[in-house]
Parts: sequence; structure tokens; C-alpha cells
Amino acid sequence: IRTQVDLTIQQIADKTSGIGQCGVVAIGLDAKCAGIECVVGQRDLPRIFECRKVVPMQQSVALGRRQVLEIHGDDYPTRDGTGVRDYLHVMDLARAHIAALGWTGRSAGAEVFNLGTGAGVSVLEAVAAFERASGGAIPLAIRPRRPGDVAACYADPAKAGRVLGWQAGQGLEAICASAWAWARANPEGFRRHSAEIGGP
Repeated sequence: IRTQVDLTIQQIADKTSGIGQCGVVAIGLDAKCAGIECVVGQRDLPRIFECRKVVPMQQSVALGRRQVLEIHGDDYPTRDGTGVRDYLHVMDLARAHIAALGWTGRSAGAEVFNLGTGAGVSVLEAVAAFERASGGAIPLAIRPRRPGDVAACYADPAKAGRVLGWQAGQGLEAICASAWAWARANPEGFRRHSAEIGGP
């Protein structure tokens, strides 16, 4: 499915490639969790919990702020009926951007790179991984499909590997482990730390 975002990115690449400018557009699918041994993470976790993403919603359930994880659709043509997506560790995303910056110093023109593991994960598989990380059950509620959702969507990172020498190094287990470690240690995100130093 070629979205308007895809078309806009390609237009930027086309315009810059012929005028001696250099640029990189890196598209990361569902980058998740905390990094640098969970020293950094989401600034405002309560607000993030309200989004409709699987990992933050599981964090919210595990912390007792949400009763159930709502799964929209269990009748997709996938291996377990739930939607399949690509989950990328935020530290892998950071490494990809560093690699892209290195590329801009060696090359002219513009390129677009898809970033991901290249392996789709179903919602139920993501739930099982988070349960292992947190040591607790995540209650589920099956809801109807949402309009516009597709059965499966995940990246083909082959170009990033070929051109940038990059590939994802951490999988779903690491994503869930660090996401839970950050949420458990910092249930308000960086709010407490900001307050201590006089921030908003």
C-alpha cells in the first residue's frame, strides 16, 4: 500500500537528488521501548499510554492503569488471526540514523530506507512476549476490526543492510524487557525528573 506519506518522501528524494544535495529519509516501523540500559525512555508515559499502540497499552495494563488490552480483530488471514506488524528497538533505530549520517558524508543525492526487522509479529505474539518480560498476565478483550487496518505490514530492510551496513540487532524479547523495565521504574516517565530540576 503506497500512502501519501510514501509519495511525499519520494518527491523529496527526487527533488534533492538532482541538485547536489544529500539527504536520507529513514522510515522506522513502530520503534519501541527504552534505551541505554533503560536510563532514557518516554517522557510522558501517562499520555503515551492513551495511544493505540500495542506495547504502551500493555505497559498501561501491567501497571494497573488499564483493565484490559483491546485487540481489534482476531479474524485476519494471519497465523493466529491478529494483525501482524514490525517492531523495532529504539536503539536499533538510533544506530540506523548514525549509519545514515555516515552515508551522507560519503554520498551525494537522496535515498529512502525502510527500517525494521523484516519479520512480522502478531499482536498475540507481542502479548506473549510482554507477559514473559513482566511476569504477569495481560487480560485481553477482542473487539471488531478497525476501518483501514491491514492484516500485515512490516518492513523490508534489505536496502538499509546493503547500503548502510545496518540491520536490527534486538528482537521482540529485548523490546518488551526494556519497555517493561522503564515503565516499572518510571511510571510517570520523565515527569518526576523534570519536576526535581524545575522543568515542566
